[in-house]
Amino acid sequence: MIEVREVSKRYGDVEALRRVSLKVERGELLTVVGPNGSGKTTLLKIMAALERPTSGEVYFDGVKIDERNADRFRRRSTMVFQKPVVLRGSVRDNVEYGLKLRGLPRRR
Repeated sequence: MIEVREVSKRYGDVEALRRVSLKVERGELLTVVGPNGSGKTTLLKIMAALERPTSGEVYFDGVKIDERNADRFRRRSTMVFQKPVVLRGSVRDNVEYGLKLRGLPRRR
């Protein structure tokens, strides 16, 4: 479903990510764990097409994400931040709200 190949990200002199590769298949869950400043948020932002990598490639359903199709992909992805700015519910409430806005049916 989503694949990250040799992704690196620099902010000036700061190297936030170095050659990260991973693949998440449809139906799998991904948890990113690490200490503060380890690049977790940067990686997730790149995977959600909110940021562009300095180098490397990101694929969604086999299609490379680039500046021409990033907006289309961004509309199909979601990222829930640890400290919500707009929504004040639980993580579950916030995720359910995003899915509801997309018109997805409620299933238990």
